[in-house]
Amino acid sequence: MRIFASLSLAMSVLAITPDIAFACEPSASGAWSYDVSVSPRAGMLCLFIVHLHHDGTCSAPAEASFEVSCGETHRAAISDDGAYVSVLAPRASHRGWPIVRVFERDGAGVVSRTLTLEQLDPDTTVGSRPRLRVDAAGVVLDGGTASRTVSLVDLVTLARGRPAERRPF
Repeated sequence: MRIFASLSLAMSVLAITPDIAFACEPSASGAWSYDVSVSPRAGMLCLFIVHLHHDGTCSAPAEASFEVSCGETHRAAISDDGAYVSVLAPRASHRGWPIVRVFERDGAGVVSRTLTLEQLDPDTTVGSRPRLRVDAAGVVLDGGTASRTVSLVDLVTLARGRPAERRPF
């Protein structure tokens, strides 16, 4: 019961204070950065707003903002050209399921494109169910005996060949 009460209190505080921002995360070169704040629509859902800044400290005004679910903020990085890359889950049960999402500015809006494990590792060099994590170099696919890193630049290039979904905000 105490856990439920604590969780309810935490969600209430987050819901009434949507301007809480989390730490600033810069790109490898420091050209771009992003921070995350709780969405005003969060309520009982776990929604955040990602703000992209054209500097390494999140002090410049946000160039773009878009809403994402909690799962899209835990394992994320920003590329040196301002694309937000998010690993949706630490592991995919099926190679055709979405596993990485790339968000890019497109004029006044933001578009997202989804990649599958099959697209990231077409020749299954790291096995059928590798663990995924993201770091400054890119997305690391770790199959235990073999690993592979797909750079953020390669991910963005690969994503640009996929259908885009508009993200209004």
